[in-house]
Amino acid sequence: MTVSKEELYLLAKNVEWQYKLDEYTDNQLKTILSITEKSQKELTATLSKATITEWSEERTNKLLSEIQTLQTGVKASITEGIADASSLAGSAAYDAHSTILSFSGAATAVVGASMTAETLKSIIVKTPVGGNLLSEWVDKSFTSNLQDKIKKEIAAGLINGDSYRAITKRLSEGFPGTKREIETLTRTYVASVNSQAMQDVYAANSDIIKNVQWRAAMSNRTCLRCAGLDGHKYKVEDHPPIPLHPRCRCVLIPIVDKASLGLSKSDVQKAARPYSIREGKIVGLGGKGKAIDAGTWAGNYDSWLKSLTPQQQKDFLGTKRLELIQSGNISFDDLVDKKTGRIRLLAELTN
Repeated sequence: MTVSKEELYLLAKNVEWQYKLDEYTDNQLKTILSITEKSQKELTATLSKATITEWSEERTNKLLSEIQTLQTGVKASITEGIADASSLAGSAAYDAHSTILSFSGAATAVVGASMTAETLKSIIVKTPVGGNLLSEWVDKSFTSNLQDKIKKEIAAGLINGDSYRAITKRLSEGFPGTKREIETLTRTYVASVNSQAMQDVYAANSDIIKNVQWRAAMSNRTCLRCAGLDGHKYKVEDHPPIPLHPRCRCVLIPIVDKASLGLSKSDVQKAARPYSIREGKIVGLGGKGKAIDAGTWAGNYDSWLKSLTPQQQKDFLGTKRLELIQSGNISFDDLVDKKTGRIRLLAELTN
């Protein structure tokens, strides 16, 4: 696979921007998640002050009503926090992708695109994503992880003859799931506005960009769907959704040439794709593995994977998929449906 210096430059700059965006999101999450931590303390205090000695449907509904009132302000604050974080990131993303595509202004033919944080925030708050508004997603996170848990814990407590103290203790520990969902929501919204900014910049320069190339992160933590799409080319307006899933690190690199950009050889600096090998498994959303190897690679994911040890290839692909590739019955390119990004089942591959 031949990769031009221009493509390497654009890829390296997109990866660099992605790291900055991740760092920004991590910092914003500290504030957003602190709201849920405060809410958990208030919930525990509310439960500890309750004087109910016998559970009944009426008393259960009363407790649910008190907790719902307590959470109303919290959910509004979290919704506001996610909208603010996403809109600011999106506004910066328009500038970043315009700068990247223009090779920091050297490509004078590139048309910039921009959108203010205020406009983006209005769009984020008012536009449904996956069938729900942002406020509804936040509400679902709390409702599914808290109110349903209360009902189940009370029912289980009555059946098992648990004490009120034991039930309330379990209830006060019911926030970890909510925090994980809020983190996923935040990262997904930030990634989505970044992707939209990238695609808007490409659309504004449709005269010099006809195709884009899918690029996945070079890491053994990359999912098979993203890895299978790596290197595949699409028309600007026709490609699988990106981000492909929560916390997706893929980018779309525009296919351009120096002539259309108005660049000279001295304008383009050599760059390469970074890769990483990590040990340990991811635990929840905050888990991290220790990096044991890193470097750069100019080819696609398939060629990079072949450079790894047999065990590393097996860990990533699984025994059966690796055997099918090594036997020549399928290629790495066959693992994922290029139109939808769906992983093909083993039954499909063996047939």
